[in-house]
Amino acid sequence: MGAVCSSNSNNRKVHADRKTTKSIYGGRDFQEDDPVTQEILKAFQNNKLNVSKENIRDIYDFKQIIANASSGVIRLATLKSNPKKKYAVKCIDKLKIKGNYEKYIKEVEIYKLVDHPNITRFIGVYEDEKFAYIVTEYCGGGDLLEYAIKKKSLGEKEVAALMHKAFSAVRYLHRIGIAHRDIKPENFLFESEDENAELKLVDFGHSKFFGLEPENKITNIVGSYHYVAPEVLKGQYDERCDNWSLGVTLYLLLTGSPPFEGRDNNEILKKILSGKVNYSKGAWGSVSIEAKNLVTHLLQPNPNKRMTASAALEHPWFKMNNQPVLKKGNEYVARNLLNFRSQKKFRNEILKVMVTNLKDDEIKSLRDTFRF
Repeated sequence: MGAVCSSNSNNRKVHADRKTTKSIYGGRDFQEDDPVTQEILKAFQNNKLNVSKENIRDIYDFKQIIANASSGVIRLATLKSNPKKKYAVKCIDKLKIKGNYEKYIKEVEIYKLVDHPNITRFIGVYEDEKFAYIVTEYCGGGDLLEYAIKKKSLGEKEVAALMHKAFSAVRYLHRIGIAHRDIKPENFLFESEDENAELKLVDFGHSKFFGLEPENKITNIVGSYHYVAPEVLKGQYDERCDNWSLGVTLYLLLTGSPPFEGRDNNEILKKILSGKVNYSKGAWGSVSIEAKNLVTHLLQPNPNKRMTASAALEHPWFKMNNQPVLKKGNEYVARNLLNFRSQKKFRNEILKVMVTNLKDDEIKSLRDTFRF
């Protein structure tokens, strides 16, 4: 259990940091012919989990529930041989994944194969009669939204440093053919409460290897309200939906409010589909021109014109991060964030409609609903 990375981890880290041959607005970061991508493609086609034959409870002591998942819960666990070592264990009820076992396999395969400093590390997978268990490193420093609220005054320099890590993780996934599909501040966790703790992307329950899809397109409608891209609601999209979600996250951290708000979820979805972003809010006036420019390129309704994660990392706003003079944090933003977080009806609401599992008439009804 000591080894958390495969023998090819060094190759993948080099791959993650390598620049694409062309950084353009509206392009794609996917590198289909890359050896690492081909390795992942083969692993997905084989569907070999290599589940540990050991009893997980002989190795870990299970503690309290730290999060809920659609198919079970996530528990804190400590290593029996070293109780100071903490891990997160996703406990998946086999009855809840009956008939959709392949989704569980894909989630494990993604965890096993990704290797990036800003993505949570895979430890192992176990099964017993009733449950499947995915063990990953434990990130106990809270999520990105909590961090922004606690800081009360988050300046652009710090937002840029944090978002650089987020874009780096997403760029890595896209290059190897993986769409996360649930990018939001709550899925970026700090590995500890230390001041210099690393930020990690977690939760690959909705992730998809789009390299296996016809024309690299995905049709399942999944994601989180506020952050879901318009093309996802239309049921025909690819990894670039994550770039939209990064744009929403950046807008939220800069202003304290999401770009699309409404009295209920349907109104929010209507505004997302319209693609019309509100750039006139109070806090928006104090945002730098460079940050505004980046956000507008990310919240581009047409994915063919949307900025890629690679292009975003080359944007002048990130290069300004090395300069000491940037606008200080805005307490108005902090109040907005606190208000946004308190709206529990939006918190953890997931679009769980899986279009490919629906009947034709149900699909038509869903499409009509989202067409408004």
